[in-house]
Amino acid sequence: MSSDLMAKFEKEYNCKIVTDYFDSNEAMYAKLRVSGGSYDIIVPSSYMAAVMNHEKLLTKLDYSKIPNASDMDMKYSAKTEDPNMQYSIPYAISFTGLGYNKKKLGKAIENSWSAFGNPEYYRKITMLNDMREALGASLKYLGYSLNSTNDKQLLEAKEQMLKWKTNIAAYQSDEAKSSLAYNILNAIQCYNGDIISMQEDNPDLDFALPKEGTSIGVDTIVVPLNAQNPELAYEFINFMYEPKNCADNMDYIGYLCPSKPAMALLDKGFLPSIIIDEELFNKSEVIKDLGSDNTKYVNIWEEIMASSN
Repeated sequence: MSSDLMAKFEKEYNCKIVTDYFDSNEAMYAKLRVSGGSYDIIVPSSYMAAVMNHEKLLTKLDYSKIPNASDMDMKYSAKTEDPNMQYSIPYAISFTGLGYNKKKLGKAIENSWSAFGNPEYYRKITMLNDMREALGASLKYLGYSLNSTNDKQLLEAKEQMLKWKTNIAAYQSDEAKSSLAYNILNAIQCYNGDIISMQEDNPDLDFALPKEGTSIGVDTIVVPLNAQNPELAYEFINFMYEPKNCADNMDYIGYLCPSKPAMALLDKGFLPSIIIDEELFNKSEVIKDLGSDNTKYVNIWEEIMASSN
C-alpha cells in the first residue's frame, strides 16, 4: 500500500497504522490463529479469505459503511469463492505470465507456457518457486483447469513439468526478478506488477500473457470477526476505495483494483498493463483451496523437486 496514503489516513483520523507482512497466506493464517484479535484489517488472497470465512473468522461486511466500494467490477469477485463480496473486497488483481528482456531476446517472447521448453532459453528461464503457480502453468498448457483434481491430468502435468525442468534454470521467485533485471536471465514466470515496477529501472523489460490462460490472483480486504477497532477498519477501507486514493494506490502498487470510478481516473497508457482482454480472462482462473486434494499437489511437487533432471 502507498505509504503516503497511510500517512494521510493517520493524520485525518488521528491514529497509528501498524502493519505486519508475511511471506505467505499460510504464515499469516498461522499467526492469526495464535494471536487472536491482533488485527483490524487483513489482506489475504481470495482462497485464504474463503478458508478464514469457513472457519468463522471474518465479519460479514456492511456496505452502508463502505459507500466507496459500491461500484466495483464484479467479474473479478465472480472468479472467487465470494462472488457477491459478502466478506471480502477485491483489493489487488494480478496475472501470472512471462517477464522477459526484449533487448536481450531480440524479439517478443512467445505468448505461451511452451516457452519453458524452448531450447533457445536453455538455463535462461525460470518458473516460480510456487507449487500451485508452477503446476498451474503446466495444467493450463495442457488445456486443463489449474484447480484440477483429476489424477490422470495431474500425472500429465507432472510429466510436462519434468520435461520443462531439463530446460529451465531454477524455480525461483524474488531471486529471479533480480537476475532478470541484471540481464542474467532471458525470461521468468512472474506477476504483471513485478514487471511494471521493474520497468522504471529497466525499460527493456516486457510482459507476456500465455494464450492458454493463466492464474488470476485476487488479494482481498477482510475484517476479522474479533477486530478491536471495527469502525475505524471500515473508515480505512472506505478511504482506500475513495476513487482518487484508489487510483493513486494502483499507480503505486502496479496492480488493478476493480473500482470503476478509480479505473476511470487512471492514465489510459497504464490500463493495458493491469488488465487483460475478455477472451484470455475467460480462459483464466483463480487458484482455489482444494481441501484434502491439496495433498495431490504437494506429493507431485515433492517428486518434481526430488527429480535429478
